[in-house]
Amino acid sequence: MQRLGVANYQNMSDAQLSAALVGKTWTEHKYLSTSYDVSKNVFLNGNQSGGRSLVWNIKAKAGTNYVQARTDQAEYVLARGGQYRITGARFTGATANPRAGGSIKQIVIDVEVL
Repeated sequence: MQRLGVANYQNMSDAQLSAALVGKTWTEHKYLSTSYDVSKNVFLNGNQSGGRSLVWNIKAKAGTNYVQARTDQAEYVLARGGQYRITGARFTGATANPRAGGSIKQIVIDVEVL
């Protein structure tokens, strides 16, 4: 979130969060591991879950460069250099428990691949 210029987002309302994020764009210079089936995503529902305070809903258009990686995790890895835009942001009402300790509000961020 700091990379997008947003600090103290845990203290924002849904409207403030949306106003701060919607329309922001960026280029991702690293590979981006994603899952096309949330029920198979170990980071949200499996043995490594619990600490995810940010959940990204990524909508990729036809022709987006990716590699299918682990089918047991429904994993697609998006190519480096992808451009993204935030189309929505909201608190889910759920609480995340990061490995560092404590509890924070979980956020869903909707993103489109440009």
